[in-house]
Amino acid sequence: MLSILALAALAEPRPGLVSANLLTPLPVLRRVVASVGGHDVLVTGVSRGGPDYLWPPGTQVVPAVDGVEEVLSLSPERSLSVVLAYDDPKAARAVSQLPGVDLVVEAGDYQARWKPLVEQAVHVRTWRQGLRLTELRLWVGDDGLQRVVLREVALDEALDRGGRR
Repeated sequence: MLSILALAALAEPRPGLVSANLLTPLPVLRRVVASVGGHDVLVTGVSRGGPDYLWPPGTQVVPAVDGVEEVLSLSPERSLSVVLAYDDPKAARAVSQLPGVDLVVEAGDYQARWKPLVEQAVHVRTWRQGLRLTELRLWVGDDGLQRVVLREVALDEALDRGGRR
């Protein structure tokens, strides 16, 4: 997923970056559709716009909901739609209520426990790097997302960097 910080630091194109709402002249995909277990899975991302001075020339930031709705219309035949959301909880919540979105995975350096929400889509938050190991399993049927299992394992909160035993 493309965040405004990644966009600002992007000196040259990198494959795999997707964004529904950060529109840039750089070669960033609006979406990726991958075949997984016989199902077509659409993946896109949304991120807050950040300050204008970080935007490369020609960049446009559209509202997350508008961007995701347009991306969904580009791939009407899909089994599952996943939106990766970064650093914009309000947008993540609004996108999770859109028809056609099955899963929203929200990241933003979160440290507190937050249970998954089931709205129009399943909405989960990731943990700050290194705090937890997370496994997210999805079962997809003919009618879309059928079951979700979220497992988390707490990891050590501190590391001994002094080299003492």
